[in-house]
Amino acid sequence: MKSGDVIEFSELGPKVSFLAEIREGTFEAETPPPHPLLPTPTEPTPIPPSQPPLPSKSTDQPPPIVQPVKAPLIIQYGPTLRSFRELPVMIGTSPQCHFVLDHPALAAQQAQILFVQERYWVRDLTGLRAVHVNRQPIGDQAPLEPNDELALSPQGPYFRFLGGGRLAEVAEPSPQSRQAEEKAPPPDTIDGKPSKGLFSKLRKIVKS
Repeated sequence: MKSGDVIEFSELGPKVSFLAEIREGTFEAETPPPHPLLPTPTEPTPIPPSQPPLPSKSTDQPPPIVQPVKAPLIIQYGPTLRSFRELPVMIGTSPQCHFVLDHPALAAQQAQILFVQERYWVRDLTGLRAVHVNRQPIGDQAPLEPNDELALSPQGPYFRFLGGGRLAEVAEPSPQSRQAEEKAPPPDTIDGKPSKGLFSKLRKIVKS
């Protein structure tokens, strides 16, 4: 026998090759001719490479808060004044919240005050676009700027962000009162100042 001879043990196989020399490197065995009684093996279908994921759109929203951040927060609501030294602070009716508000329009966990990227943020925890800033729903979350009006729900309570982590409750006029103010005639003036009482009547008599 010499190197490369093929030994067939039976008419249908199996077969082996006799090798007398071994070389380093990748060895490619000689493919035997197809047997007439055996099916011809098919080549495997190549698997297309997986496409890389599409890049996510950039957003100016802050990342989720994982650990507390040292930042001051003062909330004034009616006669209550609460101060916090660590954020985030959760607001709602649940006793598990940091600041509990007994208000019929609020959920157990209504909103969250955050401090990220050197700015104060408010986050809506209801998923119902209930929290408004300057009378506009914030969606998920929004930054707070000085003098912003914060409504924890369309029915209140209402706050004004005074900057520096200070939230003060404000009274929200009813729609009827706002319409009455818009329809009210301008007051009589004398030299740019409103006139009242007898002076206003005398002015009308002189004009007539």
